[in-house]
Amino acid sequence: MAWSYSDYESQTSNTARLTRLRSHIDEVNAKVSLAMAAGSNSQDASSLVRYLNDVLHPRRQELEAKLAEIESTDPRVTSAFTIGRPARSPS
Repeated sequence: MAWSYSDYESQTSNTARLTRLRSHIDEVNAKVSLAMAAGSNSQDASSLVRYLNDVLHPRRQELEAKLAEIESTDPRVTSAFTIGRPARSPS
């Protein structure tokens, strides 16, 4: 199978790895759905589900935990998402 996002480990930061891994999980889930909808060999779908459960989900949890730890212990790290203030009108 050709995957577009399976290179998540080659990314240079944990944030980039996690973003790419989430995309890979989405594409594997889509392949599982297609396999099940097409009624194809259930062994194909079950091997993909094992891959999700044994490899991808644990790695996602590991990366999320690492990033959460960094954010909670490093005062210089701020969330990538912040609530913006309304723009001020020019005086």
